[in-house]
Amino acid sequence: RPIAAPATKDPGAGSVMLRAGMAKADADRNRTEFDQAPAAALAEDRRTGEPAPTLAGVNTACPQPDFIEVHETIADELSMCARYAQASLGGPIDRMVMLGGESHSRRFAGHLARRLGIKTSVGDPVRRLLDQTPTGVGPLEPGREHPEWVVACGLCAMGAAA
Repeated sequence: RPIAAPATKDPGAGSVMLRAGMAKADADRNRTEFDQAPAAALAEDRRTGEPAPTLAGVNTACPQPDFIEVHETIADELSMCARYAQASLGGPIDRMVMLGGESHSRRFAGHLARRLGIKTSVGDPVRRLLDQTPTGVGPLEPGREHPEWVVACGLCAMGAAA
């Protein structure tokens, strides 16, 4: 629906709005050209002569920048859990076993090992079953870990104990 312009007796009042709109469009166009201009980054902080901290490489196990923040958050949470466990158990944690569907990431396990300073490994809840069965178990490959089966194995163990 059309918007009615305010009634005014000045015949040039509409041109003021037109000029303001044109000036804004020119400013937006100039800003877009500025945003597309190539940027130069300095590799040295001119104040201290040191390498610029914003250009320092991030030493992480994760090549995808989208996951860096997630991996760091998980590492921070696990670090707090490790401190709590050390305080309540009275001794250091010597290793961490990763279980679950996403624990296949060896890079993430390595990142956690470096970040927490402890050994990490991927757990395999069906290893004993595969070792006892020479032909394997259904579609499970005997040559690799199956950490995604931890919930099913736990539920079976609870059912076997009941």
